[in-house]
Amino acid sequence: MLLSTLVLVVNVVQLLVTGVESQFVRDQKQECGTDEKCFSQPNLSYKSILDVKAVEVRLYPGKNQEFAEEVARLGRPVVVKSEMLRSKWKAIGKWSNSYMISAMCPGSILHPVYITRNHTFWLYRSHNEIYNWDNAPRPYDQTNMTVADFFLRLHDPENHGHFYYSEPVSRLTDALAEDVSPTNFLSPFPHENREITQPIWMGSRGVTTQLHYDTNYNFHVQIDGKKSFVLFPPPAMQKVYLFPRIHPHFRRSQVNLDLVDQTKFGTFSAEFLRDIVEVTLESGDALYIPPFWGHHVTNIDGGVSVNVWTENTEFKSWSADIFKRVLSVPKNVAPSDRLRAYGYFLRVALKHLKLDIKKTVEELVTQRYSPLLDVTSASPRASLAAEDTTIFASIKESMGHCRGRGSLPEAWTKQLKPKASQVAEQFMTFKPDHFAEDIRKIVLFDYLDISGLSAVQNHHNLVAEFFSQCF
Repeated sequence: MLLSTLVLVVNVVQLLVTGVESQFVRDQKQECGTDEKCFSQPNLSYKSILDVKAVEVRLYPGKNQEFAEEVARLGRPVVVKSEMLRSKWKAIGKWSNSYMISAMCPGSILHPVYITRNHTFWLYRSHNEIYNWDNAPRPYDQTNMTVADFFLRLHDPENHGHFYYSEPVSRLTDALAEDVSPTNFLSPFPHENREITQPIWMGSRGVTTQLHYDTNYNFHVQIDGKKSFVLFPPPAMQKVYLFPRIHPHFRRSQVNLDLVDQTKFGTFSAEFLRDIVEVTLESGDALYIPPFWGHHVTNIDGGVSVNVWTENTEFKSWSADIFKRVLSVPKNVAPSDRLRAYGYFLRVALKHLKLDIKKTVEELVTQRYSPLLDVTSASPRASLAAEDTTIFASIKESMGHCRGRGSLPEAWTKQLKPKASQVAEQFMTFKPDHFAEDIRKIVLFDYLDISGLSAVQNHHNLVAEFFSQCF
C-alpha cells in the first residue's frame, strides 16, 4: 500500500512561450506571402476550443519499491514526485548544462540533431514502401552539432532555430547511463523479463512534439528544466484526425494544436474531446503515460528528460497476429475482382464485430483521409513506371464496379468468409484492463488502412476512393 497520497491542483500553463509563438506566426506569414486568405483561416488554439483540466499529482514518499505497478493499475496518467526516484537517479540535480557538456565532451559531435524552423516535430517513417506517401516530405532537417554548441543554443531558439536530440542513454557514456540506473523500479512489470528502453530527450526552449500515442508503458522523468504535457485519453484519440497507418506520420494527429483549422477538422471540439488534461513537469518529477494515451509535449525551457519504456508484450503479440491476417490476393487477379474480394472480406469482418459498416467506413475516411485529400489527389505519381500507371488506371476504372454489382465466385466467398470471421474473433481476444474497446477501434482502423492499401496494390492515393466507392 502507498504510505501517503496527496492530490494537488496543477496550474494550467501556457503551451508556448511568447517568443516562439511570434516566430511561428512570422513563419506562417512568410509561407502565405500576400495571400491574406491563406493566413486568415478560422484557426484557434486548442485552449480556446477544449476544456483542458489539471491532472492528478501523487506524492510517493519513496519507501514503496513497487509504486510503478500500483500507478499503472490506475490506467490513467499520474505525476509522481518520489523521493526514492531522486535518491536512486543521481542525474536529478546533477545534469546541469555545464555538467552535460563536460560529461559528453564539448567537441564531440551529436548526430543527427533534428532541426525545424517552426518548433513542432513529427515522427517520420520512410524505411518501408508502406509509408511511400505522395506529398509527405520529411518535416525537419538533420544536422551535426558539437555538444558545446548544442547546449549553448538551447535557450535561444529565435536565433538558432528549434531542435532536439534523442538517443538511448546507453549509447552516450557509461557515466551518464549509470546516473539514470536502475530502471526496473519504473517498470510496471519489474519481475518480468520485458524489454526496457531508455531514450534521452534534449531540446531547445519551446520545441514541441506533435500529439501522438505510444503503445508501450511510459514513465517520463524530467531531469532538468520544465516540460508541459497535454494528455488525451484513448476515446479522444479517435477524434483527433490520426494519420492513416500507411502514412509516414502514423500515430500522430493531423491537427496543429496551436492553430486548429476548424474548416478542415470540424469535429475537433469539446463536444467530442472530453477529459483532456495538462500537467507541467519539473526537475525530479515523473509522469506515467499509459499505452494509447495521446500526449502533446512542449519544452517550457531548454531541458533534459529520460523515458523508461516497458514493452507492451501483450499488445505486440496480438497486433502482430492481427496484421498477419490482412487479406492477400494474387496480383494477377483482375482489378474488379480484387476490389470486390477485399470489400466483401472487410464487410464480413465488420459485420462479425457487430459494427455499422457504413458508419465505420465513413468515420475512417472522415478522420484519416478527408483532411489529406487536398494534398493527395487520385492521380498516378509522376514517378510511376508505365506498367504501374496502367495498373493504376485499371484499378481506378474498376472502382465503380466494386460495390457488389458483380458477384464473386462461390468458391471465393467460401474461402473469404471464414477467414474474415477469424480476423474479427482475433480482434476481440485483446482485452486490456482499461479502454479495451477504444484501443481495439484504433487498431481496427489501422487494419483497414493496410487492407485498403493492399486492395489498390500500394497506390496510396486510391485508398480513400476504395473505401468511399466499395462500401
